[in-house]
Parts: sequence; structure tokens; C-alpha cells
Amino acid sequence: MEIKPELLDKVFPNAPVKEVAYEIRFAPLLRVQRDLADFQGQIVSDYPTYTTEPIMLDTDRVQGWRFSSDDRGRTVRVTERSFGFITNRYVSFEQYKSELLRLQDAFAKVFDIQAIKRVGLRYVNNIMVQFGQGQPLFLQYVNPVIDLTRLKEAEIVRFACEVQLKRARGVLMMRTGLIEVPPGGSGKPEEQAVYILDLDFQNEGPLVLPGSKLLDDFHDEIQKEFLAHLKDTYLPIMETSK
Repeated sequence: MEIKPELLDKVFPNAPVKEVAYEIRFAPLLRVQRDLADFQGQIVSDYPTYTTEPIMLDTDRVQGWRFSSDDRGRTVRVTERSFGFITNRYVSFEQYKSELLRLQDAFAKVFDIQAIKRVGLRYVNNIMVQFGQGQPLFLQYVNPVIDLTRLKEAEIVRFACEVQLKRARGVLMMRTGLIEVPPGGSGKPEEQAVYILDLDFQNEGPLVLPGSKLLDDFHDEIQKEFLAHLKDTYLPIMETSK
């Protein structure tokens, strides 16, 4: 699907981004735990909250450390084989990228990160939809990846779909689905369901430490698929102020 060039450069103030997450993985480094205080010292002014947690990487459960901002809107997540940056206070890609590269550079210098085994950038979008005749009417806003035309939209209560797409610069994992929002979940009675659009672009190494160009490439792949998934009727909603 062809995307209008002007949309690619536009920042939508009311985009449905719920969470943005970035992660690199590398060969296990035991010195991560030993020198973790050195890394914390470089970011503690912006990420003062510290917690530990078990994290699943593929099929393994590993020890993880989380450093969060005061409002818990931004989080740095570290293990002996991964580094990640997560936010649920997304404003723009340029702002997110700038902070990500600053944190990644500090992490790479402390632990001498060289070869990367995997890198991924993920956007989770929650598109709120209205109900009609007791059922969520979501096809007015989105172009699903599966053909739903043989079904009556008003009869669809929920669904889930996952598609893996091979691209020149990596692999795009696309997960979509429709779920009901529990009463009071959104605070708005007309918004009673959410259409989830989860786009995760990734590449497996060996890779050098990702820089601005690679992040731009990954974001470009995600942005094009995001815009192709939306109908023109949803664009005015994204243009309104929150």
C-alpha cells in the first residue's frame, strides 16, 4: 500500500502508542553484575528507582535489573546478555532515539559491548473503538491483515492474529487483535474495546552496536506498516490534541 509522503514526516499528537521498547542482546557477560554500580552512577539522576526481577529471554529465565524514572514512564532494563529501553510516555521518535542512544552509549562503554546478537524495536499501539449494536466496530479505522469481509463486523467479539514478514533489513513481527475493555477501563463509556497493533522489527547478528542509521531504518519499517494498517478515517483522531 502506498503511503502519502507527507504522513511519513508528520508527528501525530494523539497517536495510539501505548509502549515503545528497544532491546539489544549479546553474548553473556559476567561483568555486568560486577560493574552494574558504575552504569547506575551514570544514569541515576534520571533513573533513580531501582528494582530487580526475573526476565524471560527466549526460553531462559535470567536475573534482570530495572532503573526507572520517578514517574515510571521510562525504564532501562539490563541483564547479563541484554540491554533495553522502554517508555510509555512516548512523544516522538527523535526524542526517544536521542535518549536511547545516550543510554546505550553509556552502557556499551561501561561493559565494552562489541558484537550484537540481536536488535529489536517494538511499538505497541492501542486503538480505541466504539460499539455499535452492542459490538465493537473497528473496521471503520483499520485494514486487518486477515480477510474479515465474509464475517459480519457486528458479530466479531474478539480475535488475534500474528504474522511474520521477511524484509530486506530484517523481520517484522506483526500481532493484531481485538479485546474488550473492562467496565471503567478507559473512563469513557463510548470506548469499550481496543484494537491492538503490535509491530516488532528485529534483526539477528552478528551486528555492530546499533547507531542512528539502523534505528532510523527500523522505525521506517514500522512506521510504514503502521500507516498502511490505518484507514484515512483514523488520521483526524491522531491529529487531535490529547
